[in-house]
Amino acid sequence: MRPEVPAAVEACHNAGITVRMVTGDALATACFIAKECHIYHAENGDIAMEGAEFRRLPRAELDKVLLKLRVLARSSPSDKHLLVSRYITTHMT
Repeated sequence: MRPEVPAAVEACHNAGITVRMVTGDALATACFIAKECHIYHAENGDIAMEGAEFRRLPRAELDKVLLKLRVLARSSPSDKHLLVSRYITTHMT
């Protein structure tokens, strides 16, 4: 992790921006880094999952998960596209 990341994440939080980590890393690695960067807080109900699980979710469940999803690990480009497109469809209209 770059040393400037936690401060940048904090600035986003202060601006009302929800930061999500989407990575090809393993889930445990991604969660560790996300915790260090103040992105992921399991004790607050934040969700972390792997791309394979994410893409198998039924649409209704996926739309619910999006609000609490903070870490998407082992993700593919199509997982990233699904995340953004579903978020725009369900939460930006």
